[in-house]
Amino acid sequence: MKEYSTDMIRNIALVSHATTGKTSLAEAMLYSSKQINRMGSIDDGTTASDYHEDEIDRKFSISTSLIHCLWNDKKINIVDTPGYSDFIGEAVGALGVVETAVILINAVAGVEVGTESIYKLAEKNKNSCVFFINLCDREHSSFENAVSSIQESYGAGAIPVQIAVNCGEGFNKIIDLLRMKLLTFDDNGKATASNIPGDLQDQAEAARESFIEAVAETDDALMEKFFEEGTLQTEDLKTGLQKGIEESKIYPILVGAATKAIGSEQLLEFVAEYCPTPTKNAEAVGTNSNGEGEVKFPATKEGSLSAQVFKTVSEQHLGELTYLRVFSGEMHSSTEVFNSSRNKAEKIGQLYVMSGKKRTDVPALAAGDIGAAVKLKDTHTGNTLCLKSNQILLPPIDFPDPVIRTAIEAKTKGEEEKIATGLSTLHEEDPTFIVTVDPELHQTILSGQGELHLDVIVRKLTEKYGTEV
Repeated sequence: MKEYSTDMIRNIALVSHATTGKTSLAEAMLYSSKQINRMGSIDDGTTASDYHEDEIDRKFSISTSLIHCLWNDKKINIVDTPGYSDFIGEAVGALGVVETAVILINAVAGVEVGTESIYKLAEKNKNSCVFFINLCDREHSSFENAVSSIQESYGAGAIPVQIAVNCGEGFNKIIDLLRMKLLTFDDNGKATASNIPGDLQDQAEAARESFIEAVAETDDALMEKFFEEGTLQTEDLKTGLQKGIEESKIYPILVGAATKAIGSEQLLEFVAEYCPTPTKNAEAVGTNSNGEGEVKFPATKEGSLSAQVFKTVSEQHLGELTYLRVFSGEMHSSTEVFNSSRNKAEKIGQLYVMSGKKRTDVPALAAGDIGAAVKLKDTHTGNTLCLKSNQILLPPIDFPDPVIRTAIEAKTKGEEEKIATGLSTLHEEDPTFIVTVDPELHQTILSGQGELHLDVIVRKLTEKYGTEV
């Protein structure tokens, strides 16, 4: 696979309240970009993103998955995250390594509790935001209600760039307000463009005018042109939209039905054309290895190396797989780097780009890219990798504190040490749970983000280390 320059990369995280179709959208994007020939399904346990046994059994995501696809000569890295609040730490890690949060909205329910939590995280990370109204093919779905819900929560900067025409079980039509065309989708998610019919013309023109005005309001020069001409020319609209998204003044709203691949190709096109590149942040900013004094590296291939690990997973027959984002410089396979978080040298063996459990070897990852390495000895989630000769310590990932706790004990006497070792290793993979010992009660306390989170940890402990608590 060829190496992509920083300006040809787009990094997005699929985030939302639970059960809004993130994994199905990731699958549809792979299908639309011809990375896969046939869409898998959650019910069948055949999606690229949810490939762990626990996820297949439960039929929802419990772990971040990394996939990528190519669109118009651009590489789009897609980080698919779980939606349940028990796994909010996965979204925290993901949003720290992407420029754009694609926030899915349920076309039936609108903005939900989890949507609010995710938006606050995106705001904290200074992510650009794109809303994708999914499930438009569901009974009782409503484009108008969903848009109203988004705008009431996030303001007039949230503006549709598409209209879902016939929401409901027969949903197959979208109006593209950028091209002013009606898109009609076949059973494979392929769209045919045609002129907007007369009975929809007034609605489309009013929506486009609102969209153009919203873009104009993000910039004084554009606003002046808008007042003079009553509209914006195509190039001004494009650059204004790009800048508005990058500066979080515009939150574009797109629509679709992921399980039918409706809208997934159009989302890919939009991300490639309008969402920010990794150069949104011109520099990688951190401190020296002592945590003192600001250090800055240009966020380019020519800058000094800085990378951060945002996820570690233990894969059967492979060992520990380390997901990382290169913020500056370039990371090469078969080279030595320095873990400034632990003050230890680390050997990079093979580097990969990922599509779920499928790995593709690459010789290097340039600034802005996301990939994976295997069998790093002393590197864990949140750690910074750099050059020993030019060190930087990137800001740590701010994982949430535990909100629930329970006492655990070994079912079989003599396995306490084995359990302690297993939990310690699992904590390196997932820092959102902690293990403590209550000296008064002589109990081991497991603390995490919810009952489901703790249940998953206990199940992993049993499966990987053969112990029961």
